[in-house]
Amino acid sequence: MVNYSTVPRRTSIANKSIASLIRYFVLIPLLLPQGLGSIIPGYKTVTTLWAMLALYFVLLDIIFRVCHGELSLNIPAGIVIYFLMAISVTVLSSKGVANGLQELLFFPAVSVYMLSLSEDELRVYAVACARVLMVLFLLQLLVPSSLFAGRLHMTMLGHVQVFSQYGLLSITLACFLYLKKWVKPSFAFLLLGLSVVCMVTADADSAHYALFVFAVVLLLLKICPILLKLDFRIVVIFFIAFSMLVVMLTIRRQSPLMGTDLDWTFSGRLFVWDSADALFRQSPLFGYGVENSVITTFWSAGMSYAHNQVMQCLIDGGIVLLLAMVWMLCSIAGKVNMILDVSFRKVAISVLCALLFVTVFDSFTPYSYVFIMLAFITREGMLSRKG
Repeated sequence: MVNYSTVPRRTSIANKSIASLIRYFVLIPLLLPQGLGSIIPGYKTVTTLWAMLALYFVLLDIIFRVCHGELSLNIPAGIVIYFLMAISVTVLSSKGVANGLQELLFFPAVSVYMLSLSEDELRVYAVACARVLMVLFLLQLLVPSSLFAGRLHMTMLGHVQVFSQYGLLSITLACFLYLKKWVKPSFAFLLLGLSVVCMVTADADSAHYALFVFAVVLLLLKICPILLKLDFRIVVIFFIAFSMLVVMLTIRRQSPLMGTDLDWTFSGRLFVWDSADALFRQSPLFGYGVENSVITTFWSAGMSYAHNQVMQCLIDGGIVLLLAMVWMLCSIAGKVNMILDVSFRKVAISVLCALLFVTVFDSFTPYSYVFIMLAFITREGMLSRKG
C-alpha cells in the first residue's frame, strides 16, 4: 500500500535536488579557474560549451518564470543599458559577434537573473557560490605552483590579476552570509580566511591593494559614521575621474611617481596604455567591440586586456560604452545608498571602493566575478527599498 502522505515530500525533495543541480550547473562555469586552461588541453573548449549550456538554462528559466508571473524583471536602467550597449557596439564595430560570447551573453543573463531573485532564492545562490569559492581557494593553496612553471603570472585560479576580484567577491559573500545569519559563523569566517590568505599570498599588487583599501575604508566608516550619509555616486565619479587622470598623466610621461618605488603604472602598464590609447584615437566613438581589439607591447604580440577599466571600455566600445559603464556604476551606487542594514552598507561601500581603486590598473568586465558581486550588492539595495 502506498503511503500518499510521503509523496509531496518526496516530490519536494526531488524538485529541490534538481534546483540545486541547476544552481551549481550555472555557477560553476562562472567561477571556474582559468589557469587550468594552460595545462589541460581542451579545457577552454569544454568550459565554453558548459557556459553556453548554462546560458540556455538561465534564459529558459527566466522566460518560464516571467510567463508564469513568478519573476519581475525590475532591473536598474543603468545595468540594462550597459549590457545592451556592449552588445550593440560589438555588433556594429566588428560586423557580428565572434569573440566575447560569455561577456556579452552569459554574464548579462546571469546578472539579470540574480537581480530578479527573491530573498530566499538569493540566499541559496549566495551559499552555493560561497561553497564553490571555498573549494577553489583550497585548490589554489594545495595545487603545486610548479605545474604552472614557465607560464608567467599564471596560477590555478588564473592570471594573478584575478585574485583581487575573486577575493572581493568572497569577502562580500562572507560578510553577507554572516550578517544575514544565513550560515553558521564558522562557515563565513572560513570563507573570509581562505580569501584573505589567497589574496595575501598572491604575487599580485592588485590583490594586496584591494585588501588594504577595503580595510582602510571600513575603518573610516567605523570611526566616522557620518560618511555613510555621502551619496556613493559621488565616490564613483571621483574614482573614474581619478582613473582617467592616472592614465593621462602616465601616457604623457608626467606622472610625479614615475620611476619611483611608488610608480602607479605597476609593471609596465605605461606600454599597455600607450597602445590602447593609440587604438582609441583611431575609433573613439564605438571602439572595436568586446575582445576584438589588439593591444601590442614589446612582450606581447597582442591582447585585448587594457589593465584599466576606463581604457577597457574605450577600446571595447568607445565613448559610448564608457558612458554606459558610468551610468551602470552610478545605478549600483544608488542602490548602495538604499541599503538599510548599516553594517552591510559599510561592507558594500568598502568593497566597492576597493574595486574602484583596483580598476585604475586592472579591468573587471572581461571576468564574471565582479558582476556576481555587483548583483548581490545591488539586489540587497533593491530588497531594502521594498522592505
